[in-house]
Amino acid sequence: MIRKGFAVNYLPLKTYTSMDVGTGTEPVQDYDATTDVYYPDRALSPLVLTPVVGYSDPNDGTEVPNAAASLTDGHWYRLDNSTSGQLDSTTEIKSGTTYVIDTLVGSATYGRISIGENVKPNNPVTYVFRATLTHPNGERKLVEMRHQARSNAVATIPTLSIDNATEVMYNPWGSEDVIAFNPILRPDISGTTYLWESLHGTTWGEVESTLLDWAVSKSGNGVKVKQSVMQDRIDLRCTASIPVAGGGNLKETVAVSIVRRLPKYTPKLYGVVNVTPDVKSISPRAQIEVDGIVRTDLKGELDIVWYNAAGAVVGRGLNPVIPLSALGGVYDIGFDDVDQGGWKALTDDQGRFILSDGKLILVKKPN
Repeated sequence: MIRKGFAVNYLPLKTYTSMDVGTGTEPVQDYDATTDVYYPDRALSPLVLTPVVGYSDPNDGTEVPNAAASLTDGHWYRLDNSTSGQLDSTTEIKSGTTYVIDTLVGSATYGRISIGENVKPNNPVTYVFRATLTHPNGERKLVEMRHQARSNAVATIPTLSIDNATEVMYNPWGSEDVIAFNPILRPDISGTTYLWESLHGTTWGEVESTLLDWAVSKSGNGVKVKQSVMQDRIDLRCTASIPVAGGGNLKETVAVSIVRRLPKYTPKLYGVVNVTPDVKSISPRAQIEVDGIVRTDLKGELDIVWYNAAGAVVGRGLNPVIPLSALGGVYDIGFDDVDQGGWKALTDDQGRFILSDGKLILVKKPN
């Protein structure tokens, strides 16, 4: 009898791997470079990765779709633009606060990792899991899975507005005296600063840096304007300096204009009648109507100037007493209603401001 021994050559296992991204986990983040905000924020919504290892045994036809319980010696690694690309101690992830790893051998989720790390744009992070799969027949295989996390750079362009109208008509006979303008930034970004400037001639300068800003004052991030002492027009602008991630500032500007303008009114003349020879003076009356309502107090905004037939000034005011002798023998009289305009700074004959205790002297239009 001739005999010869032989052995069974087992065919190697056929393994397959994948990475399961947790339900409800956004695999790609958005990063807003303006507000320095991530969505989702991994600190609040961690990225959960579960290595999936399965195998089929060609020797007996068995199939194991989840072989996590047969994994041992599992290690996670983190690779990005700053690392060497080697899977070693310099890139290995340890379970702790930022990364929580299931290291329980025999667990159905062995190797699962919860990642509380935000990934910056242009620097994607690749998470690598390696472990050893051991078959009941003693066969051992090294398995490896990878997942890349990345961010899209987006930008929220903030909008700057004012909590009041930006074009205001000031009616000295009806508008409020003090009006405020405050900036509104949406979204509100921490660290934003606001600069208010006023226009004089063709030059912009910071509010309160010139005596010409007598009607304007800073108030928090905004300004207040005392319209009852304003010039004919005030032009302002607010510039928001908005810090952006990575340094630098984004600037947004909004302009405000306030224009003094009397409302439409109707002038009328009363009190002029024929007189007897013994009358020495007359008392004509000017009447100013606004929307059918007679204004008894012009608040110095109109100068009522009376003239005789020769064009000479003979009186002022709504109801002056005028001697007949001032009419030059021609019994004819009339008045002009002169808008005095806004307030002005008193200057000398060389255009220099005249000051009193360091302050401007304000006047209406000279009579």
